[in-house]
Amino acid sequence: HAADLLREKWHCGDGPIASILRLLEREPRSLPEVLAPGTQAVLVTLLANPEVRTSEELMRATGMPSSSISRALDDLSRRGLVSKSKNGRAVVIERSTSRNDLVKSAIGCLRNPVARAVYAKRDEQTAQLPLAGVSELSQRSMLAAPRIEQRAVSRRAFKELEFEEVQLGELHDEETVQVQVWAYDPLVAGGDAVDDVSLALTLVGEGDERVIGQLNAIFGEELWQ
Repeated sequence: HAADLLREKWHCGDGPIASILRLLEREPRSLPEVLAPGTQAVLVTLLANPEVRTSEELMRATGMPSSSISRALDDLSRRGLVSKSKNGRAVVIERSTSRNDLVKSAIGCLRNPVARAVYAKRDEQTAQLPLAGVSELSQRSMLAAPRIEQRAVSRRAFKELEFEEVQLGELHDEETVQVQVWAYDPLVAGGDAVDDVSLALTLVGEGDERVIGQLNAIFGEELWQ
């Protein structure tokens, strides 16, 4: 509609105005089936922090740049997962449903954030990484901790991590740690532990009924299968 109005007003055929019109007439790009890592990081932050209501607050919570926040909100808005509006210079973010209902709406486009996992010798550096997987779930439930501790690190931080990689079984279990390499910062949602939704996404694919049961207890309903 905007392109039609401009064409009628300026009677343009070619040149810069015509180029602008062609851009306006383009069909919007189709959305990928799953969220990009940065977009999922923004979504899990919003799910974990219902008090975050503006893009500025979201930037402070995640530490992500404004351009990444803007792209992520555009994607989430097009999917109908959030809505956004302007209030002066501020971008206001609204969710129309509860956390669990929003997870249900988004679940088809969420991905396991773990890109890969390696085993390493436990040391002071790996001990500083946040707990992940069943190691973290055992902190929030009645599940026993696994014999080999699980920790998480972002793909970017992993490149700077100095550790001794080992093969599974090379050392005693208590000397070994599994390091999960995540597509985004495991602590992106704030705090000193991974967020509930990201944690669940790393575990549901294992098909362990005990794990699924404890995850559903955290969310208060049969959300994960």
